[in-house]
Amino acid sequence: MKAKKLTVHTEQDVHKVLEELRATLYSIGDGVITTDAVGHITRMNPVAESLTGWSETEALGKPLTEVFLIINENTRCNVESPVERVLRDGQLTGLANHTLLIAKDGTERPIADSGAPIRGDRGHIAGVVLVFRDQTAERATQRTLQESEERHRTVADYTYDWEYWVNPDGNVLYMSPSCERITGYRPEEFVADPDLLERIVHPDDRQMFKEHESIGHHHDERHEIYFRIFRRDGEVRWIGHVGQPICRPDGTSLGLRVSNRDITDRKRAEGLLHNSENRLNEAQRIAHIGSWELDLLTNKLEWSLEIFRIFEIDPKQFGATYEAFLNMIHPEDRDMVNRAYTESVDNKVPYDIIHRLKFSDGRIKFVHERCETFYNEESYPIRSIGTVQDISERRLAEDTLRLNERRYRMAQALGHVGSWEYNLQTTEFWGSDEAKRIYGFDIGQPNFTTEEVESCIPERERVHQALVDLLEADKPYNLEFEIHPKDSSEPRIITSIAELERDEHGDPLRVVGVIQDITQRKLAENALRRSDKEKTILNQIANFFLTISDEEIYGEILAVVLQVMESKFGVFGFIAENGDLVMPSLTREIWRECQVPGKSIVFPPDSWGNSLWGRAIREKKTFCSDGPFCTPEGHLPVDHFLAVPIVYGQETIGLISVANKDSGYTDDDKDLLARIAYKVSPILYARSQRDAQERRRITAEENLRASEEKYRLLITNADEAIFIIQDEVVKFPNPKALEMSGHSMEELAGMPFVDLVHPGDKDTVIKTYLRIPESEQLSKAYPFRIINKKRKEMWVQLTIAPIIWENEQGILCFLRDVTREKKLEAQFMQAQKMEAVGRLAGGVAHDFNNMLGVIMGYTELALGKVSPSQPLFVELQEIKKSAERSANLTRQLLAFARKQTVTPKVLDLNETVEGMLKILRRLIGEDINLAWLPGPGLWPVKMDPSQIDQILANLCVNARDAIAGVGKVTIETHAVVLDEAYGVDHPGFRVGEYILLAVSDNGCGMDKMTLDKLFEPFFTTKEIGKGTGLGLATVYGIVKQNNGFINIYSEPEKGSTFKIYIPRFEGAAAVEQIQPRSEPERSAGETVLLVEDDLSVLQLSQNILEQLGYKVLPAKTPVRAIQLAEEYSGKIDLLISDVVMPEMNGRDLAKRLLSTTPTLKQLFMSGYTGNVIAHHGLLDEGVNFIQKPFSIHNLAAKVREVLNQKST
Repeated sequence: MKAKKLTVHTEQDVHKVLEELRATLYSIGDGVITTDAVGHITRMNPVAESLTGWSETEALGKPLTEVFLIINENTRCNVESPVERVLRDGQLTGLANHTLLIAKDGTERPIADSGAPIRGDRGHIAGVVLVFRDQTAERATQRTLQESEERHRTVADYTYDWEYWVNPDGNVLYMSPSCERITGYRPEEFVADPDLLERIVHPDDRQMFKEHESIGHHHDERHEIYFRIFRRDGEVRWIGHVGQPICRPDGTSLGLRVSNRDITDRKRAEGLLHNSENRLNEAQRIAHIGSWELDLLTNKLEWSLEIFRIFEIDPKQFGATYEAFLNMIHPEDRDMVNRAYTESVDNKVPYDIIHRLKFSDGRIKFVHERCETFYNEESYPIRSIGTVQDISERRLAEDTLRLNERRYRMAQALGHVGSWEYNLQTTEFWGSDEAKRIYGFDIGQPNFTTEEVESCIPERERVHQALVDLLEADKPYNLEFEIHPKDSSEPRIITSIAELERDEHGDPLRVVGVIQDITQRKLAENALRRSDKEKTILNQIANFFLTISDEEIYGEILAVVLQVMESKFGVFGFIAENGDLVMPSLTREIWRECQVPGKSIVFPPDSWGNSLWGRAIREKKTFCSDGPFCTPEGHLPVDHFLAVPIVYGQETIGLISVANKDSGYTDDDKDLLARIAYKVSPILYARSQRDAQERRRITAEENLRASEEKYRLLITNADEAIFIIQDEVVKFPNPKALEMSGHSMEELAGMPFVDLVHPGDKDTVIKTYLRIPESEQLSKAYPFRIINKKRKEMWVQLTIAPIIWENEQGILCFLRDVTREKKLEAQFMQAQKMEAVGRLAGGVAHDFNNMLGVIMGYTELALGKVSPSQPLFVELQEIKKSAERSANLTRQLLAFARKQTVTPKVLDLNETVEGMLKILRRLIGEDINLAWLPGPGLWPVKMDPSQIDQILANLCVNARDAIAGVGKVTIETHAVVLDEAYGVDHPGFRVGEYILLAVSDNGCGMDKMTLDKLFEPFFTTKEIGKGTGLGLATVYGIVKQNNGFINIYSEPEKGSTFKIYIPRFEGAAAVEQIQPRSEPERSAGETVLLVEDDLSVLQLSQNILEQLGYKVLPAKTPVRAIQLAEEYSGKIDLLISDVVMPEMNGRDLAKRLLSTTPTLKQLFMSGYTGNVIAHHGLLDEGVNFIQKPFSIHNLAAKVREVLNQKST
């Protein structure tokens, strides 16, 4: 019974929940669709019916994709719905932005959607609930907001003040361009570095700045502060800072909008004013003169401190009013003072009176009071300004008092400027210190003459005439003129006011005047006028960009520029994408009157020449000239010309130029036009980018229409294999892919791509290429191997990119055959390695040959002194043999390094080989047959015969060692021609005619690993002690030294063939006569200058030459050799010199000595010459050389040979 009640209770709860869910479903503002486990619709709410155009009755049981059709807004491709993803992945999902829902009637709406699984009691997916929302209104709101933000940003960009916006977190959202003018930092620097703004604030003001910024973010009230900043160049500037919070309707903060203005000049003026007020108060205290000001609108009276002192009143206990002032005046003078003031106001004239003050203790003071009243435009009095001076103590000195008072009044009226006097009776001229400073005179100078003053005034006639008019006609003297101070090259502008003072009879007594330096004020006024003018122009131009069509904007802007610059002609153009200058704004008058043939508004860069406007574009600089100008025939006459480039970033994007201003162009004109160009540049750039984007869009649409045909032709005729792969299986191959793989279309389509890949590279290909994310493109292509149908191995390089193929994700693969490149790369690496070892071997040979020369030389000398019957003779012979073998080893090193010094001769290769056959047969032994197959009609070659001997000996010895027991070695020659076809399979070969020398054996052969290291020095497969590893390295070096090539064919157990290609000699073969060896002649009394930096070799060579009867002058350095040659009084017949020495090489030493001894003969000796006397091992023409180490016999013979040569 209890169980049954529980069941009923549960069913009621379920029913209640279902009703709540149903009510929610049909009342929610979003569209809701539910499906079953296979994606068929089970329910729709009214919003879903409205958005899709399907009623719930129509949609029930239909597949979701039929009712809920969505596409990508940008690509217009179908998009997988969230329901499909949920059914596939089993997780909550949603689509990205840019999704459009296509209703039943074709209406398209932007939506945001998501899907969630409906799970059964066992956790399985029983269906899906899809929720989606119409974003049409939201999109419109966003567009409106963006347009509003752009308008505000444009206004901020062109305001003179520095504006910026920050969000509640303090991050800079926008910074106007004016920040760079004020701070020296660019807007992007503030945006990239949020702390930069706080760092440039002066440390003393930083805390105040931070507090007010914080207040601005958390209150809705406008705040204003003043602080200092450090510009980038270190200059301190004052900033007026106004912050306006930006809030949502609910009061939450969106950030802060700030406007900053540079108020440095104002602050400086305020400081000067403050200092001036202090000085004024001090001067008033000293002079017992106070000042006052009465505001007639508010009846507020302000007294200076000195007036309070004169009136003996505490400022804190007295409210200064006009009535209170009258109460302080002596009763007998009160009406007179009040009347004087009233008449002064009514008659609009200043008053000047003396009256008394009466104090409570009965004391009387005399004061001198002056007053002037100022009026508004309606002649209504607004304020009165006056002075009060205590003259009680100076009544007895009335004349002096009047003079000093007049001086003071004039100085006070003009702000403590310079004053001067000219005594008409004595002709003396007096000037204050400030007057002297203004004129550039020494302040310590007691007086200066009128002639000295007039010499500083360019307009002295006008100034002098004004003074005459004052004296003779009593005309007011009030001038403004330029002076050139004595101590400065910079001119100044001053105002000068003077009046004539007369005596009691009315006769002229003196001229009293003041001068004021108003240079800075004039500059400020001019700058202010220019600034206002510039702002008006720039605002007008900015308005053009916002309101005028593209066709008219250039002409309208140019019209404004011409008016401002007072110019008759001008152009305003832009740089097109192809680099041409386009001038759509040529004035109509220019176009109408210009008679240049073929005139155009488009000027390609090659037509700019050396014109000023062309240079302005190229050099990004302003150019201005007053002529003369070189213009083409028919061009309008040009008198004055100014061209300014429009630069954005580092690129010139346009040009503004004006011409024929009547008075010519000033620096101010250049600056103004440059600032206009600077302001125009970002707008012009933005418009050009917009136009370029529109052109690209049109071009893209046109290209898209032709892409299918191009794509088909590209795929069909591509030189690279192209595959489309899905799920690692080939879906489509192009013809080149079929050719490369060797498979047919039927065989290849459906084949796993990795089945083509070499087994050793499959894992890499799968990880690196076939499983990259769908949106990612492989940034670097890696080579790997494939095996075609014929099992041929090929190296390929793969580049891939994601692709949609038949509405499914796939991979587009481009496969390029790089087999030949890989071979070339391997050969290049081998050549580099061989070259490095060669340089090392060549460097060792020089010093090694020096040591061997000493050993061999002294051994020969010792053998000449020991009887052959003595045991020591045999031991010395063994030393000599070992030294000779070592010398042979160094020759092999030099041969490999291509540093061996050789004397090439024109040879018949067949004859040279035949001459070696007997020696070669002895080398290989009787068990090995040596076959000689000479080719007919061989061309001659030019080589050192000893090098042929080295090649054959080394190759035959290697062939002998490769044969176990009985075998065969074959030597053959042929004349061959290598063409380009041969070079395809043999990289590194050059086209030409060659003699082929081939040595083959039927020995054990070599594997690939051995072949790769075959020519490396000291590499050997022989047992230790049975080979040096230099034989084949020597062959390689000799072949390369003679510009030949070598190729090897070998397989294990199949023997080896070495093919050497030697270039054909093009000249005629000369017969080389071999002279029989004879005993060398001894010295005939000649003198030899012997130079060798190795002391052991020097001493040995000297010993040998002296035993042969020569007189020897030994020198260990070239410098010592030159010294000996200069000191020796006799004739020096022969120079024997080492080639490579410190300080100077042998050839340079010979040149030095030949300049003083032209008949001197030379013999050079070295174990390694470098390129001093031999290039690539070939001796220079006419050079006598002996290779170290040498025997006594060889040295004696070579010396005699050189001495017997005829002098040339």
